[in-house]
Amino acid sequence: MATRDGGMKSTLINGVKMYTIASQQPSLASWLPSKKQQSHRNVKSYTQNLQLLEDLRFTTAATKIKATPNAEYIIASGIYPPQVKVYEVRELGLKFERHLDSEIVDFQVLSDDYSKIAFLCADRSVNLHAKYGKHYSLRIPRMGRDIAYDCWSCDLLCAASSPDLYRINLEQGRFLSSLTTQSPALNVVCRSKLHGLVACGGEDGAVECFDMRVRSSVGRIDAVGPSGDVDQEVTALEFEGDGGFIMAVGSSAGKVLIYDLRSSHPIRIQDHMYGSSILDIKWHRTLNYEQPMLITSDNHVVRIWDPETGEGLTSIEPATGTINDVCTFPGSGLILLALDCSQIPSYFIPSLGPAPKWCSSLENFTEELDNSGQTTIYDHYKFLTKEELERLNLTNLIGTNLLRAYMHGFFINHALYKKAKALADPFEYEAYIEQQKREKMEAERASRITVRKKLPKVNRALAARLLESEEAENEKRGDDDEEEEPKKASKKKKGLSMQDLQDERFKAIFTNKDFEIKDSSQEYLALHPMGSKKQTSLLKEHFEPIMSDDDQSLGDSDASTSSQDELTNGMKEKARVPRIFVGSWNIGGITPPKNLDMEDWLDTKNSSADIYVLGFQEIVPLNATNVLGPPNRKVPSKWNSLIGAALNNRTPTKVVQEDKIVEPQKIYPLREHICTEGEHGREYFQCIISRQMVGMFITIWVRCDLYQAIRHLSVSSVGCGILGCLGNKGSISIRFYLHETSFCFICSHLASGGKEVDRRQRNINATDILSRTIFPSGPLNDMPQKIIDHDRVVWLGDLNYRIYMQDSATQSLIKTREWETLLKHDQLKMELMEGHVFQGWHEGAIEFPPTYKYQPNSKDYQACDQQHASKKRRSPAWCDRIIWFGKGMKQIQYNRSESRLSDHRPVRAMFTADIKVSENCI
Repeated sequence: MATRDGGMKSTLINGVKMYTIASQQPSLASWLPSKKQQSHRNVKSYTQNLQLLEDLRFTTAATKIKATPNAEYIIASGIYPPQVKVYEVRELGLKFERHLDSEIVDFQVLSDDYSKIAFLCADRSVNLHAKYGKHYSLRIPRMGRDIAYDCWSCDLLCAASSPDLYRINLEQGRFLSSLTTQSPALNVVCRSKLHGLVACGGEDGAVECFDMRVRSSVGRIDAVGPSGDVDQEVTALEFEGDGGFIMAVGSSAGKVLIYDLRSSHPIRIQDHMYGSSILDIKWHRTLNYEQPMLITSDNHVVRIWDPETGEGLTSIEPATGTINDVCTFPGSGLILLALDCSQIPSYFIPSLGPAPKWCSSLENFTEELDNSGQTTIYDHYKFLTKEELERLNLTNLIGTNLLRAYMHGFFINHALYKKAKALADPFEYEAYIEQQKREKMEAERASRITVRKKLPKVNRALAARLLESEEAENEKRGDDDEEEEPKKASKKKKGLSMQDLQDERFKAIFTNKDFEIKDSSQEYLALHPMGSKKQTSLLKEHFEPIMSDDDQSLGDSDASTSSQDELTNGMKEKARVPRIFVGSWNIGGITPPKNLDMEDWLDTKNSSADIYVLGFQEIVPLNATNVLGPPNRKVPSKWNSLIGAALNNRTPTKVVQEDKIVEPQKIYPLREHICTEGEHGREYFQCIISRQMVGMFITIWVRCDLYQAIRHLSVSSVGCGILGCLGNKGSISIRFYLHETSFCFICSHLASGGKEVDRRQRNINATDILSRTIFPSGPLNDMPQKIIDHDRVVWLGDLNYRIYMQDSATQSLIKTREWETLLKHDQLKMELMEGHVFQGWHEGAIEFPPTYKYQPNSKDYQACDQQHASKKRRSPAWCDRIIWFGKGMKQIQYNRSESRLSDHRPVRAMFTADIKVSENCI
């Protein structure tokens, strides 16, 4: 220790004392003459200087700092030039320093002391150092971002700007096969010291875990999605050292999420409130606390908080530079920061833990500073003026301990402020999401180069057509120039162009109103006899036209519209209403018989639809063979054969699988062949897509004349079953476009059980499905990726929500058929009303008995059948449901079928959906 005269600064943050130990001036150089050193002793800035370690600084900035596992050495890297310094804490000084060829991105200590170190450098090299210096150097294929060491297998794991996690075995001295992830690039990698699980955080916000014994992925979750942020990355990861089941994840939005590995839903979310990426996460255990504390940092602040309650202990905000790394000593309250400046400041927090043995004199220094002045800082508080309190309806809190008066306003707890703001402006989050989408779209549009051509006021339609033909001709001419083999010149006469009409003889066509072309004139109709005739559309025969507000306002639009609107004048959209049949049936693992009557469920004789969406659950038994093994393709083929026979009034035939890759995914449509109207007629139905995941199966059939209007088929499956990822529970979502309107259908099977914990698990499953279902955005990035972003959304399946009543009361009300009383206690109805998970979703009126659980091949409920009473008597419930999201859909039928094939009764609903059809397709 150099001196203690004024060399420490005490700060009180949230009632917790923190002592700052930072050298504001560099230490005296050893090469200075003794007289020069003695002259500096009289300078006050040098005497009031406390240093934990001699020369704890770099020329420009410090990038990384770590303590060795035996806590006897501190290793720090910095610039410039790129170098690493090793300090011996017992000697309180520098042991040695080494220079490298490139900047150090990260490093790992491979032994208990400094004798073995691996450096990941910015030139894609990995340098291995020993006591005597550099031992070996190698290069990885992509730019490295993080490094971790698996001491059980001697594997050095490197995360880079690649989906592959590179493995370097230090015992064999060679690269091993990489671990391939589903993320486009990896930002961070960490390993649990307890069970050896390796976790990787990617640019897409996902965390994927690997079991190094089998070198394969065991689970993948969207770790950042539950925090409500869009398009954010995982920037920090750390396992808890004690239990091994808890993992902390840091996002690029400045939020820390704590996960239990047994669940895909975070147990706590903490916001740093700076919006910058989380750099580092550390679980810190000391004698002062029974449970470990979390130390998380971003570029601005280091926060120390309790992961159990979320309450903050204190925070560190250095004023000399941004934070690059944090170093903590095990079991102590000493923290060192690597900043973007020359100094490496030290902070001692007695409430966090005692001082390390090698600097135990810090305890004596802090006692002398207790009577001196301290700076008070309010952390995790928001400053509000009185006007802002009035807008949030919080003026009644003035004078209570919830507000702290300060200058011209008040300090309020940030958590209380967020709740009050959410109540005062409940749609703020939706507005935030819309703003993020608009900013992203504007940023994409800003990168494009567009040239707007101003159209004349006279004969604007003619000018627009000439411009379009001229641009098409230029593109065609450019394509011809790129071809190697010359083509013969076309003998076809070229049409007029805008360049031709700039001639003095033709200018008046676009300036003089006397030359304006009128489409309704007799002369024009005589020259264009087909212009006023329209071909009869098949859509008009099946769909009922609806006049929207936009159509009614077309006649009142201003004549001075933009040129872009004029160019799209031929693409006016009109709404049409197709009929969509949606059905769901839990089969209970029973193979369908050949003579199964599907008419009772599909009801094609009484009401015919244009589109049939049919979802099944448990088409195969949910045993280990079906859950972990390959899918059984025979059962879906049998169901498709029965469905096709019922819809087309023919005998069931064997369905042949045909490969049709609509988008770059594995989609397996089950078809006989592509249908044409002339071959089968308009009433023929064709299967456009079928998809199976373990026991779930969804198939979509459309009328033959609508087949060509279906575009952009895409599938997204989410497993929520065993380990939170297997397919015994989860969903299959199918997206497609019908003309200009996007549809999304979700077939799901949620967690079963009648307890309160089962209801919460069903809500977690639903949340996972909404957050983890992602569709491709298309070649122009203009297609919706999330479920609720589509125009028309329908959710069907065995949602498994039960009746929240005693079994005896439920059975009594079922015998008297008092459905309204039972529905008041229906869990899904309550969720729809409260709007927690299913906010914005709707369900039609239920006027049919509960669909579950029946005795096999019987009309009696299992719980009400005293003759065949079983040990597990499941109370009846409306488990099978059909709900929809948003506007534009109208439910005209919602009932059930009476088929006794399984212990569930199938449900069905008929919808009419508004769709937008381009006028060119009418």
